[in-house]
Amino acid sequence: MQVIYIPPKFLEEDRATLYEIIDQYRFGLLVAETDDGPMGTHLPFQLDGDVLVSQMARANAHWECFASGKEVLAIF
Repeated sequence: MQVIYIPPKFLEEDRATLYEIIDQYRFGLLVAETDDGPMGTHLPFQLDGDVLVSQMARANAHWECFASGKEVLAIF
C-alpha cells in the first residue's frame, strides 16, 4: 500500500495507543478500491486481540471487496 507523508508530529506508531483510539471511537470508515472507484462504508469495529473485526450485510456490495481479498483501509 502506498503511504502519504505524515509529519512526525502527527505520526502515531505505538500499537497500544492506536488500539486505545479504536476502543474509544469504535465507529470507523472502511474504504476499498473497486472497478468503479473508491467505496466507503461506515461501520462499528472492535478489536479481538490483534484482529480488527466488524460485520456488514451482504446487501451492501462493499462486502465483495473482502471476498476477492483486496486490501482495505479503516479510518478512525
